[in-house]
Amino acid sequence: MGILLVVVLSVSSIAKDCCAEEVPDDVQQQDLSRLIGTLRSRDIQKATAAVLEIARRGKDAEAAVPWLLESLADERKVHTRTSISDLAAYALAQIGTPSIAPLGKLIAEVDDGKLRDHALDALSQMEGHGQPVINALLKVGYHPDEDTRWRIVQMVAHIADDMEPPSPAAIDFLIKGMHHEQSGTRFQATQALLQIAPDPVLFLDEFLQRLHDSDVSVRVITLRGLGKIGPAADKCVPEVVRLLDDRTTFTQRFGPIGTVAGEACQTLAEMGDAANGALPQVRPLLHDDDAYLRCDAALAVVVLSEDREEAINVLILSTDSTMYSLGIARHAIQALARVGPLAARAMPEVKRALSHEDALIQGYAVEAASNIDPAEARPVLLGMAEDSDSSVRCSVIKAMGKYSAEDPEAFQVVVDGLTDEDFVVRFYSLACLKGWGQQAAPAIPVLKRLLEENPMHANAKDWRELLRELEGANE
Repeated sequence: MGILLVVVLSVSSIAKDCCAEEVPDDVQQQDLSRLIGTLRSRDIQKATAAVLEIARRGKDAEAAVPWLLESLADERKVHTRTSISDLAAYALAQIGTPSIAPLGKLIAEVDDGKLRDHALDALSQMEGHGQPVINALLKVGYHPDEDTRWRIVQMVAHIADDMEPPSPAAIDFLIKGMHHEQSGTRFQATQALLQIAPDPVLFLDEFLQRLHDSDVSVRVITLRGLGKIGPAADKCVPEVVRLLDDRTTFTQRFGPIGTVAGEACQTLAEMGDAANGALPQVRPLLHDDDAYLRCDAALAVVVLSEDREEAINVLILSTDSTMYSLGIARHAIQALARVGPLAARAMPEVKRALSHEDALIQGYAVEAASNIDPAEARPVLLGMAEDSDSSVRCSVIKAMGKYSAEDPEAFQVVVDGLTDEDFVVRFYSLACLKGWGQQAAPAIPVLKRLLEENPMHANAKDWRELLRELEGANE
């Protein structure tokens, strides 16, 4: 969904800039009927000016809706990334309410997938029209085209997540999707419901059904969701324990092939004391032939039991990438990061991993060290702030959030990250400063200087927003 939003926002931004700077005065003075007639002009500049002027008039241009719907099929390029169809979607969004029902009808009826995408783009840009847009999408329902169905589920979830409380109709729609015949839709709907439900505990019976799903990805996303619910999902413990026997594998991003049994161990760990009764089933897995599963079981045992020495030993041994694969070492260090102070005995191995040749192991070790013993980890992490690998720098910036903005060296690392060459590092630097709240007030002069020296920087808008927040908090 994040990629979709970035694309839509970039189109909106280009359209706004065009609307402000490129519409000639004589076009702005034309009546609506003449503008509508120009939409089909062979002259791309005239057509562009017309659609942008219509967009500028917003709700007063309601009569242009049918012609803008036709223009959604106009793929002539205005900019490298933007076409007339994109600008027509933007204009429909600016008109607002009168566009919603016709866009929904178009999505439901046309066979052209690209046209449906442009219509969905228009709906996704309609700020302040949450429930009407959801209503239009729900009328389309679970579209037979998989890509369109995916976007509808994502949009319903995103819009509902911004509503307080989330739309009951949206929640009902997602529950229906959890029973869809297509497994990808069940996965998306389950993930979305876990995200937007005001109280996921109310839907535990639905999630329990998904633990029996025939598709492994659905079982896995449900386990992860139950882990986020935590102890309140205690009624699900017996079914999670049942999945300790499920050795179905799945591929994880950047990492090993996981198993449902391993995910079940991690979920039990997240449930805490509510899952203590599962220890007799989990502890034998410390000796399993699957090294990844041993790490997952060790995580659960460390969290759930006071008798955790054997489990800590399993994780310590598994960090040795000369004995095991890089993937197993990464998995073990990630587990130690989640265990935190309970794994104090593993700190020497974690500190050794901070200088490992594998950047992912280094990054996970940064998190583990700062979680286990922030004070001991601090000097080493500060020394890694300028690492050549951006993923390591990201991990260091995130770890700095555990220290105070009043720590001058930690503060400087975060501030330096605002202008890092890697946009993800810059993102985490901004997030860290926001997380510090009023403590980050010393960043005010730094932000002012950055804006003065780099007014066109890619993150200038983010700097201004943070500056406003910090200045407002200090008034």
